This record gives sequence, C-alpha cells and structure tokens, in this order.
Amino acid sequence: MLYWLTVDGQPADPGELPGFDKPYCRIEAASLDLHQLPLQLVQMAMHQTAQFILEVQSAVSTVLINDTETARELWWRLARKLKSPLLTLSLLPDSSYDPASGRASLGELRKWQLHQLVCLIKDVDGACWAEDTRALSNSLEQRVLPWLEMLGDSLELWSESIAAVAATQ
Repeated sequence: MLYWLTVDGQPADPGELPGFDKPYCRIEAASLDLHQLPLQLVQMAMHQTAQFILEVQSAVSTVLINDTETARELWWRLARKLKSPLLTLSLLPDSSYDPASGRASLGELRKWQLHQLVCLIKDVDGACWAEDTRALSNSLEQRVLPWLEMLGDSLELWSESIAAVAATQ
C-alpha cells in the first residue's frame, strides 16, 4: 500500500493527478505492508493528539488576552480538529483488535470515545458563551487537555500492544 508520496519535497495526494505544466526534479514514495497498517494508524493518531495538545496549551493563554468573540472562534477552530485522532482510529480494521473476555470490542471502544468527545465539546462550548474568557480558558485547561492526555496514554499502550503482537508473528 502506498504510504506517502512527495513531489520535489512537497507532500502529494496519490489520488490527485499532478499538473503537467511544470517539470519535476524528484519524486519519492514509500509503501507500507498491510500488516503494519494498524500500528501506523495508531501512531498517526498519537502524533495528531500530541500536536493538538500543543495547540490547546497555546490556546489556554491566547483566549485570555482576546475578547469573547475571538476566543469563541478560536475554540470552534480547535473543536473541528479535536476529532482528528478518532477519525484516524476509525480506519482501523476490526481485526486489529482482539478483545479478551470481558473487554469491549473495537466498535464499543469507538462509540465510547465519540461519546466522551461529544460530552467534552458540549461542556466547553457552553463555557465559550460566558462573558469572561477565563471560563473558556479553564475549560480548555481542565477538560480538553486532560482528555487529550488520557487519549495519548491509551494510544501509547495500544501502540505497544500492537507492536508486541506483531513482533511475535
């Protein structure tokens, strides 16, 4: 499976036809074995989560120095991206997770994660309508960051588990 593609050092979408109006100097690509896909998807979700933690940490102070309307717009931009790691995880094949007896299935885990995200967004969205931007800043710091950190911890454990199973095969 094609994993990444660059044209002259710029990421390229394999599904799009490049314009033929300019010459290319260098095309690079890498493939991925399908058995590596689950681990790669989890690692991608880990990367997205880590990047988003940095964005939210920055937003905690940024909303404090702006008016409520600007702070709300910042939150709404963040909220749109908040689902990215979960969308990446939704690409995992069901066969990549084998629940032991008494554990939740992959579908149940996805449903639970999405429910948590919906509750989180609802809570923070309510705080963004307060007259004081400190309410939004506090929600970002006390609700969004802990949720992202717990998601990151879960993804790290999942990555280690997938890697350990792959090493035994």
